[in-house]
Amino acid sequence: MTSVVIWRRRELMDLSEFGGATSKHVGDIWIAADSRISSPTNSGSRVVPTDAALKILPINLKLFQEYEYGPGSVPVYEGQLAFAFAGGVLPATMTYAMLVSYFRGLTGPYDVDLPTIGNIVGLVSRIGTTYAAETSQAFEAFLVGMCPLHHRNNKDHAYRLRFDTTGTPRNPELLDLMPDGSFALLGSNQAAIGRMIADGFAADLEYNPALAIKSVIEEEIAGDIGGYLHLGRIRGGVDIYPAWRGDSGSLPSPYADGKLGGLGEWRVNGIFGIA
Repeated sequence: MTSVVIWRRRELMDLSEFGGATSKHVGDIWIAADSRISSPTNSGSRVVPTDAALKILPINLKLFQEYEYGPGSVPVYEGQLAFAFAGGVLPATMTYAMLVSYFRGLTGPYDVDLPTIGNIVGLVSRIGTTYAAETSQAFEAFLVGMCPLHHRNNKDHAYRLRFDTTGTPRNPELLDLMPDGSFALLGSNQAAIGRMIADGFAADLEYNPALAIKSVIEEEIAGDIGGYLHLGRIRGGVDIYPAWRGDSGSLPSPYADGKLGGLGEWRVNGIFGIA
C-alpha cells in the first residue's frame, strides 16, 4: 500500500532577548508520503513495479464567470489544491486525472456565488466513488486547499476521503489540524506509525511527522512502504518536494539526477533543497 501523513508545522520562538516569553507559531499544512507502488502475491511476497511514484499531486483550479450581457467570460479565481492518495493506484490516479481536466476551467453564470470547498470535496467524492466501484479497488485520499468562495480568509482546509468498492459514497472528514500534536494518516501500518508520531510530538512540539515515514523506509520495517520520501507544502498554493533530503542524506533521489527532474535550465521546485 503506502503511508501518507498530514499535519501543521509548529515552531517555538524564543523572545526572551526582547523581554518576552517563548511564542508558538502554527504554520503551513504539510503532507509526507513514501514512493513505493506494490502489490501482494499468492506466496506472501510483494511485487514492486516502481519505487519512484509521486503520491502528493497538485491540482490547478481556474474559475470563470460569463458576462452579464454578450458572449465570453472573465476569470474570477485561480488557485491550487493538493491531492494525496493511498490504496488502489488505478482509481486514485483516474480520479486525479479527471479532476485536473475538470478544474483547468470551470465556467458559471455571472450572478452565482463561487463554489465552496465543500462543493469541490463533493465532486471529488462522486468521482472517486465511481472509479473505486468500477475498478473494484478501494483507496483513500487527502484533499487540501482554500475555499474559492471565502478565499480572502486565506485559510486552507484539509479533508480525508475514503472510497470502497460498494459504490456508496462515504462522508468526507474535515480534519482539525490546529490542536498541538494533531495529524492524520492514510495507508498501511497506521497503528505503528501513529504511535511513532504521537511519541515524537510528546517529546517535541516541533516534531516533524515525516521522520516517522522516513524511518520506516530506511529500516525497511514494512514491505509495502519504501522508495524515498517526498513532501508537499500547502500555503494557499502547493509546493511539491519530490526528493526530500534529510540530514542523513541516505534516501535515494531518483528525480534529482537531471534526467527526470528538469527541463533545460528549469528544475522541479524542492528537488535540491532540504525541507
